[in-house]
Amino acid sequence: MTLTFHVIPVHKLPEDTATQHLVALRREAGWGEDSILHWISTSREGTACYVIAYADNQPSDDANSNVIGMIGVTWVDSEGDRTLGNRDQGIKQLSSLTIAKRWRGKGLAHQLMLIGENLARERGAKKIVSFTNYDNVASFKLHERAGYRIYGTTKRVWTGTGPPAVCFEKIL
Repeated sequence: MTLTFHVIPVHKLPEDTATQHLVALRREAGWGEDSILHWISTSREGTACYVIAYADNQPSDDANSNVIGMIGVTWVDSEGDRTLGNRDQGIKQLSSLTIAKRWRGKGLAHQLMLIGENLARERGAKKIVSFTNYDNVASFKLHERAGYRIYGTTKRVWTGTGPPAVCFEKIL
C-alpha cells in the first residue's frame, strides 16, 4: 500500500488556518506549540520553508481530520545561527519533523525528509543537517535509512537545556 498525501507550504495558507492546523498537529503528536508563530513568520519572510502534509488534496476546517505531518527547512546562514559556523557554505537544516501519532510507522517521516531535502536543494543547499535527542531511537533509524551520518553533538538548540543533541548531516 502506497501512502498518498499532499503538502502545502505554510506561507500559502491563511495565517489562522496554518496556526490552527499546526497547533492541532503538534498537540496530537505530543510536541510543543511555542514556535508555531515563528515558523509562520519565517516562512512568509522566506528565511525558512515549512510545509504541512495533508491526507487528502485540500486542508479542511477540521484540522484533526487530515493534517498528518510537517517538516521545515531553515537557512543555517541566517543571522544568529551559530550552531554550525561556516554560514555561507550552502548548508540548510531539517527542522521540526512532526508526524501525527496515527500516521507513524507508515513511511511518512522518510517521505517528508525527502521533501525537505528537495526544498533545500532548490534553495542551493549542498549539505543538509538535522538534530535529534540522543535517546530518540526512531529518529536515529530514520536518519540512517535516509543516508545521514552522525558528525557530532551540540547543546539542544530547541530548548537550550538537557542532554546534548546528536548532529546528523547528508551531502546533497
